[in-house]
Amino acid sequence: MAVSQSILERVFAKIEANFGTAVTLAGANCMRHTKCTLVADQAYIPSSDKTGSISATRGKPGARGGRWSLEWEARPNGAAGTKADCDPILEAAFGAAGTVVASTSVTYNLASAIKSFTLGRYRQPATVMQQIGIGCVVGELGFTFEQQANCKFSASGTSLWVPDSVTFSSLDTTGKGGLGAFPAEPETPVTNGDPVNGLTGAATLDGNTTVQIRSAGVRLVTAVEIPHDRLFNGQYGSSPERDILGAFLDLTVVDEDIAAVTGLYSKALAGTPIDIILEAGATAGARIQWTLKNCLLPMPELDDSARKWASNLRGIRAYPSSATALDEASVKFY
Repeated sequence: MAVSQSILERVFAKIEANFGTAVTLAGANCMRHTKCTLVADQAYIPSSDKTGSISATRGKPGARGGRWSLEWEARPNGAAGTKADCDPILEAAFGAAGTVVASTSVTYNLASAIKSFTLGRYRQPATVMQQIGIGCVVGELGFTFEQQANCKFSASGTSLWVPDSVTFSSLDTTGKGGLGAFPAEPETPVTNGDPVNGLTGAATLDGNTTVQIRSAGVRLVTAVEIPHDRLFNGQYGSSPERDILGAFLDLTVVDEDIAAVTGLYSKALAGTPIDIILEAGATAGARIQWTLKNCLLPMPELDDSARKWASNLRGIRAYPSSATALDEASVKFY
């Protein structure tokens, strides 16, 4: 009898060429992570008929789908102009591959396309249940700037299905994601880069760099979902669909009587948008920069939870420079 320890786990991710068709994972597709969740959802449709007694009647199997989530420390590749290990997650979140400037940077800009990826979760020993998420789409991407801890990414969404090594042989063709057999963990996994924290870097709010930031977090809500709203479509969902995207920022700033801070309050009242740039890291190839444009600020919420008064600016929303620009949020590794 084998028991698996939770620390003995690796994840692998790779963009799919076709939604729901698993791709072959390799050691180079490995990425370090803090926490992974992969859940296969099998719904049951209850029977509403009377039985003549107080007992219930069993229903029939309903829709099949999956849920996934990941948390990981922000790790640029270490070599400027080279994609980080988390590239497939970012490509799926932004809807486009990162733009590479050789030896300089990799930038993820928004696009309207919907991309899916295969997510492999392998535990040791190999005899316990292994899982693969097929047709994974990103519903939300988060980034937290940390000072006394490493900056962190988080992502979550849905998948077409989550086949596993235990029940794989009983699945239909769709559930198997085009695989003939459940794949073993890729050999020779490789990961790159060191974590980044907020001890170095800069925050630029409306062109000012003098505002003191206590905490900052970015959320990109893609509104991408796999619908289950088709008759005669089988148990699995249809191709993913999307709605209006939202790019949000939560900030806590130290409250000071300086123009850089009081100006934020005035623009919140007037509804005047500002641009915000947040970056962490100081070494080429190990820096991350978020840019959010046309941010509308809420009225400040004064916070006395620490020695210095602060202002919580929660739910700041970024907007594009035009209706079709898709430039409200971007992230750059450089």
